[in-house]
Amino acid sequence: MNPMFTLFRVLAVGWMMLIFLLSSQSSVSAPMLFSGTDKLLHALCYGILGFFLARSFVPPIVTTWNRVLLVTALVTAYGIADEYHQWYVPRREASGWDALADGVGGFIVTWTMLWRHRHIAVSA
Repeated sequence: MNPMFTLFRVLAVGWMMLIFLLSSQSSVSAPMLFSGTDKLLHALCYGILGFFLARSFVPPIVTTWNRVLLVTALVTAYGIADEYHQWYVPRREASGWDALADGVGGFIVTWTMLWRHRHIAVSA
């Protein structure tokens, strides 16, 4: 097996573990620079997860909308599971808006990967 696939699979699982660890904390302090900062942070964190997941598949290039939808579904499912997990953490709450931001982050990153692939393929 290609070591790059293994690397991105390990990164994806490690990132998921980090998300789980952070969401297990009763309080996580993040700077609130503006209204909606938490949603932006959710999208960013789950966008990174989407990148790691997309690169862990064979082939590691997002070339179709099916791949975008698959990665978005996986990221969103993990986001929903994480929100469910937070339901049971003291002083934390589950939010459908956070799960939506998670899915949007995964979608934007994988859509960008698809756009980049198609743009480079046209330019070459």
